[in-house]
Amino acid sequence: MGVRPFYWHLTVVSTGLRFTTLPGQLNPLTMTLTVTPLMGQISTSYAIKASPYSAFCSRFNFNLYSYESELVVGCELWQRRQPTRVASKVPQPSTFLTAVELTDSQTEDPVTGVLKARFGSNFDLGFVWEGRFRNLIFSLGATLDLLKASGPVKNVGCEITYTA
Repeated sequence: MGVRPFYWHLTVVSTGLRFTTLPGQLNPLTMTLTVTPLMGQISTSYAIKASPYSAFCSRFNFNLYSYESELVVGCELWQRRQPTRVASKVPQPSTFLTAVELTDSQTEDPVTGVLKARFGSNFDLGFVWEGRFRNLIFSLGATLDLLKASGPVKNVGCEITYTA
């Protein structure tokens, strides 16, 4: 559990609380609360890694002065390389990589692609596919506005990155 105060140069003060379970838990989760009293903004979020292949999250924003609110739910589904050995049937606790493991060029990332989806209370729907092929990383995404009369497509994007 942690507390973080923020100060912005235009006299806006924010305070945040974060709770994260310890590494090694079967389903690690994170909850946050951020309050900006001067602007009347309250924001909460909750995220859980439900399995080695998926994570689910939600975010709620509320403004005390205008009574505007927004609820967004989302998920991530990971595509991993198939292991060459027979996997055990016992679920293993989720682990986080250390900084040394992340920067080690010998360590090969088993994740080959991630599908991200979100749905908001404003009836907007978003999808992003992030994939990797050797040193090429690509992202394809779209945002749809389901209430838009002229057509649902709001944004479409593509990003390609080469890393040496």
